[in-house]
This record gives sequence, C-alpha cells and structure tokens, in this order.
Amino acid sequence: MRTIFVTSELTYVPRNYLDLFTEIFSLCPDHVAGLIILKADKTSVFRSATGLVAAGAPRLGLQLFRNFLTSRFDPREKLFKARGLPILRVSTMNSPEVVAWLTEKPVDLIVNARTRCIYREEVLRAPRFGCVNIHHGILPVDRGAMCDLYALSENRDAGFSIHLMNEKVDDGAILHREQVSGGGEKNYLAYLSRTGAREGKAISGLLNFFADRGEWPEKIMNRSDSILLKKAPKKISEIRALIRKGMSL
Repeated sequence: MRTIFVTSELTYVPRNYLDLFTEIFSLCPDHVAGLIILKADKTSVFRSATGLVAAGAPRLGLQLFRNFLTSRFDPREKLFKARGLPILRVSTMNSPEVVAWLTEKPVDLIVNARTRCIYREEVLRAPRFGCVNIHHGILPVDRGAMCDLYALSENRDAGFSIHLMNEKVDDGAILHREQVSGGGEKNYLAYLSRTGAREGKAISGLLNFFADRGEWPEKIMNRSDSILLKKAPKKISEIRALIRKGMSL
C-alpha cells in the first residue's frame, strides 16, 4: 500500500501531531510512501496565537506558538527523510504541482490528517484506492471543524472518525470510529495530547487490513437525521463562550 500522508505545517496539537507519524512508522512503515505538508501563512498563525492568548485561551495560543517555533526543524519531516521518502511542501492539495507529483508515482492511497483543504475531483481520483480522511469528530453526527472541542464543551463523547473521501465534506463511508473521551473532560490540550497516537494506531490497522485482504473492513453508512455542523471558533466572543462552559483553553 503506497500511501501518501497529507498534513498541515502547523496544528494546535501538542508536538505538532508528531505522535501520529511515530505510531504509523512503528506499526506499518512499509505502507508509507511520502508526505505532503500544506504550508501555513506565518503572519496569520502568529496573529492567531496572539489573539487566542488575548481572548483567554493562553494554552492553545502558546501551543500554536511552540509548534510555530519548532516547524523550522519539523521532526515529522525528519522521520520521512531518515527513510529516504519524498516530501512535498505546497499551499494547497489542488495545485497542478500536486497532481503532477501524484501522477509521476504509483500512489495507492492518500490519507488526509489535520488539514481543512477540500480536495478537487482530480486529486480524489489520483490514488488507485482513493483518499481517506481522519475527521476529528464522531461521524455521522459531528461534522465540520473542531467537532471534538464542541463535543467536550457540551459534555458529549469526543473522538475521531476515519472515512473515505468524496466531493462533499465529511461525507464518505466510515471505516473506523473511536471515542477518546467519554464526555466531561474540559482540558482540550490534554485531550489533544492523546489523540495523535490513537489515530496513528487506527489508521495503521486499516492500512494493514487492506494490504492483507485487498478490501476495507465493513463500512458504516455516513448518514444521520441529527447532524451537528460546527465551525472553528474565530471570534473572541465564540472562544469566551466555550470558556464559560468550563473549557480550559
């Protein structure tokens, strides 16, 4: 399974999501074929980190700033370089450069991990077996961005889902769902610090399963009559509303 992983240059996750890749290289190294990193606007990131601190979310702001500082010597890249695997840095997955890069090599699968890029059809079709997304909410109900944060603020189960990708957001068949917190947890960074390794173990299991059997485990329909669609909080008032609900940010 020649799998290309796609992630963001900067995330809110402690250690900048390194735990995901550490787990993957431990459990299914033979299925990893390369890494695409979507570049961040450094000025925007610095502004976001400062704004979070000012809004009363110092932990998230400082974590984003730490990840910003370490991104110059990205330890995720080192894992791939040490194994001689190709790395591509681009602004979007939908650039002609990415399509050409994917076409040049026989890619079986793309795994999207913590990017908010919506792939165009030509990118979705490029790998032999399509694209898979790690979504940070429990599908089919929790959709959109930072679903786990909102779930925790509402004392609901929080976790992640791994699903096949299509032209619609968070819409493909579900391959795996996992609860990370049973609800009531209020320290968001403590929650995030556990998710990367859990996601790495789950996606490794799926890749090994497909490599052995040539098919995915039984799929779960990604449909619900009670969808909760969320957007990442951007306004100070939205962040403070989460804090009033007891969230430690």
